[in-house]
Amino acid sequence: ESIVRQFYNDAVSAMGRGDQASALAALEKVRHLHPQFKDAESLITKLESELKSEPVAADSTLASYYKSLHEDAVKALNNENWLQAVLRLEKLRVLKPDDQDVMKLLAHARANLKLAPSANAANARSKYSSRVYLAGACVALVMVPLLGFWFFSATSRARFQFLRGNYVRASQIYERLLSQHPEKVKLYIKLANIYLISGRDDDRAFRVFKTIVNLNLAPHIHPQINSVLAQRYLTNGTSNPDAIAVLENALKTEQSKENNL
Repeated sequence: ESIVRQFYNDAVSAMGRGDQASALAALEKVRHLHPQFKDAESLITKLESELKSEPVAADSTLASYYKSLHEDAVKALNNENWLQAVLRLEKLRVLKPDDQDVMKLLAHARANLKLAPSANAANARSKYSSRVYLAGACVALVMVPLLGFWFFSATSRARFQFLRGNYVRASQIYERLLSQHPEKVKLYIKLANIYLISGRDDDRAFRVFKTIVNLNLAPHIHPQINSVLAQRYLTNGTSNPDAIAVLENALKTEQSKENNL
């Protein structure tokens, strides 16, 4: 809490002296550590809008920040790290939307990312599905004798269909329950698990995944969810603050996996 507050105070001080680049950098640290801290998100949006409308002076602090981002983006492109390149180039596009060189590099990075989707994300989803399926099978051996007692409730029917591997029917029951009881957060977790197992990334799954991340529910499945959200954001070319945060989390997860190899 004290570290987040210090970053926030540094941002406010930087804004007071007109150093928007330093303020934005400090607020991004606040967002990564505590996304809902005070008005950090709205301040980031405001600063990005201001920076977008201001010319970048050659000797300004913002110019140094822009140059550093550009160097990191080019380095990522040379290393064929397409995800990191897209992240850096998206930020450059926000700061200076009329830079045609950035637009060309961004198009190049996006194209390569689509041609080579993350194998690590696919493997993680496959391993996750296998673990959940095996766990479900073991639970089924214990729970089948009790199903006669539970069968008549909607949640029990959903569990029964899930244990059978009928994920479509299980998700339909939970979706109907969620529409009737949107306040029951456990239903979001159950649906998210089913969507991850079945590899769904449609609009309904997207809304459930965003709710899980925004409410910080079931943190143990956030890496899988962030991988799905990142692929969607990158495919659609979205650059709003939520998208940038998801992409950066996905990048951190990938880098952490690489460091552990």
